Amino acid sequence: MVQVHYARFYKPKTKGINCMTLSNSKLALSRSDNSIEIWNIANTPFIEIIIPYTLEQHIQGLIWVKTRLFSCDLQGFLNEYDLNLLEIKSKLSVTGEAAYCLDTDTSNQHIAVGTDQGYINIFSISEENEVLFKKFLDKQEGKILCLKYDTTGNFIVTGSIDVIRIFDVNHGHALHKMSTGRSEKNKPTITWCLNVLSEFVIITGDSRGKLTFWDGKIGAQIETYQSHKADILSICVSENEDTIFCAGVDPIISSFAKVNVKDGCKWVKNIQRRVHDHDVKALIQHKNKLYSGGVDGYLGLSYHPPKTLVKYPSLYNDSVSLSETKMMLLRYSNYLEVWKLGESEGEVGFNQMYQIKNVPKKIAVIERQIKDSQGNKEREFILCCAISKDGRWICYSTISCVNLLELEYVDEKLKLSSTKLNDLCESCTRLGFTQFNELILITTEKVLIIYDLETKSLKNKFETIPHITNNVLLLTISQEYFSISDITGNAVVFKKDNKLWKFYWALPKYSCPIISMAIGPKSNLIVAYSDNQLSAYELCNKKIMTIFKSFNSTSLDHYRNKHLPIRNITFDLSNDNIIILHDDVTIVVINKDKIPSDESKPKIAKLDKVLSGNKTGIRTINGHQHLLYLEQISKKECVAVEVNPISFLSELPPCLKQTLFGKK
Repeated sequence: MVQVHYARFYKPKTKGINCMTLSNSKLALSRSDNSIEIWNIANTPFIEIIIPYTLEQHIQGLIWVKTRLFSCDLQGFLNEYDLNLLEIKSKLSVTGEAAYCLDTDTSNQHIAVGTDQGYINIFSISEENEVLFKKFLDKQEGKILCLKYDTTGNFIVTGSIDVIRIFDVNHGHALHKMSTGRSEKNKPTITWCLNVLSEFVIITGDSRGKLTFWDGKIGAQIETYQSHKADILSICVSENEDTIFCAGVDPIISSFAKVNVKDGCKWVKNIQRRVHDHDVKALIQHKNKLYSGGVDGYLGLSYHPPKTLVKYPSLYNDSVSLSETKMMLLRYSNYLEVWKLGESEGEVGFNQMYQIKNVPKKIAVIERQIKDSQGNKEREFILCCAISKDGRWICYSTISCVNLLELEYVDEKLKLSSTKLNDLCESCTRLGFTQFNELILITTEKVLIIYDLETKSLKNKFETIPHITNNVLLLTISQEYFSISDITGNAVVFKKDNKLWKFYWALPKYSCPIISMAIGPKSNLIVAYSDNQLSAYELCNKKIMTIFKSFNSTSLDHYRNKHLPIRNITFDLSNDNIIILHDDVTIVVINKDKIPSDESKPKIAKLDKVLSGNKTGIRTINGHQHLLYLEQISKKECVAVEVNPISFLSELPPCLKQTLFGKK
């Protein structure tokens, strides 16, 4: 019998979604702490890149220009990001103080930025990838809260208080000024969002909860709908422009379908979706799938048919690190917690639970503080962290520092000694400890560093990692090997040879990126891809194992939600044939010796029928919520880290009060 430590004391703070932008299956979203996440949504959505927040930056808008990412902020800057170094590449000041919105034309040659004082700044993007200020259009009265180019790039539509304007980009003048009207005399109407169709039909959402259609050619209102009971904050249009989605403070996502009538066409209110309970601030549709985000911090995925709803929390796979001495390191966005796990009496009670001898105890909080321009101290964003297997060392990296800590925990007293490794590198994206008192660092420049902890000296360094061409996503370490994978699916293996780590093998390239991997007791590398395919490699002989030949993504989807990424892969230390993988809600136990060769009629193994002689070789354990981490620390002990969704809800502000059927 295995003792399971259910760690439910990890409570990350809710980080709402403010804005989103999409380009070629890359979904970039800005959080309420001003960090930026880039999700790959080509298959199962997962986080590829996290760009740390910058002090004094308040992001208001995001936009892709081909493969380049830009933002505007309340400080009045147009920012471009370096997706390799995870920092701001360049900053350009805009005219008109705070910048609220931005957009690019269809040719991706110009960016327009709307500001607090009513200026529209136009920036040009040259072939040399330079961003240069070009001009600004006629100043308008009031703030520009939203703007959009039309499909030709010759006109820009802006939304402000009580007014919508259409500007001629070439001449810089306003062609039409359209009044939105008011529901109450002394209460202005704020246009929060808008979109422009290819027919030059303008769609706006405002603070009255009204969705309005305008004819951009003549500057006249076509029709209006009271679609929501409160402000509409976001609008998106389907790729073929036959469906419109809108939502806001009233979180119900309403859709409008285009219907042909005798006189032309008409927009008719269609089905509604309730994905979120709080304000929805961003909507994007991609391949008939609707992605939504807002105050609750979840990235929602919904589509119909079939009726499907999945919600992805803002949880990172590398947030938990565990030592064999029952020391656990938990990563939050800007600090670390060190916990000592509890102990049991060794006897099982009537409820099948062990009697607790010592409860888990938080023994340290680790953070790095820096000063902003005004001298105020702020916590710096933590990129990655790890604790050694013997619980003696902790290492973490921010964007400006790599810090190594030596721990001494005796008689419930903790001593920490710190060493900065900035001579080796300024920051790293992945790090980990080997069993030979070595620290592996992978820098933002994709340099591989091996650091000796005993001598505190550099042991080995690879200026370029063979076959790795992009940001490193995964690092897994065993006694004899370690493997690295980047966001494009390239993966390489290094081997210990004569006390030095040397490049050993480049794995065959697959069409999808790797989202999880682990090295087993017999030096077998198990790899999970974003399309739910599994592969196994025998590292000793550099060959692919055929244990998953008949176990493809179709059969795996029968046991778990195909829309959820595999968070972790681990192994049963008492049985080398057992492979354990899990997502947010399901644990899948695979006995590789009992996987059937014929999967034409897969059978689902239910929890109440899990027996050691199950012929399918696959068992499932359901009922979890946000299962973030699962690992065995010994043959008799296992640790599971689970985040309670209620901890997210408890920090959220009040939502719009509505009377629903049967409840309020």
